[in-house]
Amino acid sequence: MTYRVTALALVLSCAATAQGQVVFDISKGPGLLALESTSPALAAAMYDKALLAGSIWGGKLSDDITVKITLDYDASLSGIGSSSGGAGEHSYTSVKTALGLDITSPEDASAAGSLQAGPTLAMRINDTTMAVPPPAPGFLPYFDSDGSPNNTHLWMSNANAKALGLVSAHSGAAGSDGTLTIGPSSFDFEYTDGIAPGTKDYTGMVLHEMGHLLGFHSGVDIVSGLLPPSLGGIGGDQDDYWLVNTLDLFRYSPVSLTMGPFIPDLSIPTPGDSPFRYFSIDGGMTPLVPFSTGLALLGDGKQASHWKDDAFGPWWGLMDPTLASGFPLTSMFLSSAAGLPFDLIALDVIGYDLVPAPGSLALLGMGVVFTTRRRRA
Repeated sequence: MTYRVTALALVLSCAATAQGQVVFDISKGPGLLALESTSPALAAAMYDKALLAGSIWGGKLSDDITVKITLDYDASLSGIGSSSGGAGEHSYTSVKTALGLDITSPEDASAAGSLQAGPTLAMRINDTTMAVPPPAPGFLPYFDSDGSPNNTHLWMSNANAKALGLVSAHSGAAGSDGTLTIGPSSFDFEYTDGIAPGTKDYTGMVLHEMGHLLGFHSGVDIVSGLLPPSLGGIGGDQDDYWLVNTLDLFRYSPVSLTMGPFIPDLSIPTPGDSPFRYFSIDGGMTPLVPFSTGLALLGDGKQASHWKDDAFGPWWGLMDPTLASGFPLTSMFLSSAAGLPFDLIALDVIGYDLVPAPGSLALLGMGVVFTTRRRRA
């Protein structure tokens, strides 16, 4: 009880002293500039609604930082949008310390208290070099605690590092915090009156890709890329790479729970392995949201840097891996922020500070009730 009162006091203090918000400084890439000469109205809509998406994030996150991204267009892009670039390495010790200094909510307090002690991070991960001829399965997950680069350093978005104070809050040139590329698609640029059948919610798509640039990533996708070319990767040893992202500190499985306290799971499922990977802020004891499990091996075919696809169950939030035509993603995100704010909880615990909404203390209580209900289930 003492902890809960203290945590709520921190939230009240944050509400009283918040001084800024996340600001997206959006520059135009060469593809978008070229589109301005051929389809000026379309290019203007893409840019203007990207500014709107940035302002929506700014209304949710109170960190006084500037996220400098490039908005581009690529007619050859296979998807409707993508995000890339704008990341760097930071020691596990520095990230853990920064998270401990960034506690502004009960969720923060629980998450920061569920991190491994010491300068290295043990994890469950696939051995990307262990190819075994069939019928025995290869690339099996194992307990990795050998102190190699993937145990000592994280690879995190520049925006996330800014929020944690690991780099200067307003530093960098235009586009230095990543690129958001738009693909060819039939978009609906006005979400407030619903999304027309056969079109995609443009603002929602941009909100989603901005979520990745803010730090909603998983190193499991890098593990996929380190598998042999026969499995779609480039080949490599998982020990040699910085691949853990901040969100991965809160990625668990039933098996990783058996390996010790606060052991995250960065593995892709293999034969005989539980396919369940989930977001938890209390050391894995309470699953909050399932994660996608990757493109390789026995993953579910979706990039792991997402919630589980809603095709497999309920809609979990903005960071779902697919966007159906006619789906009101922006409206769902804005309405869910008052009910089950999993996207916001994830950004909160990786280092951002949330803008308290009216009734925010009631919202926190609602989250506690939900957690209890899930635990009983």
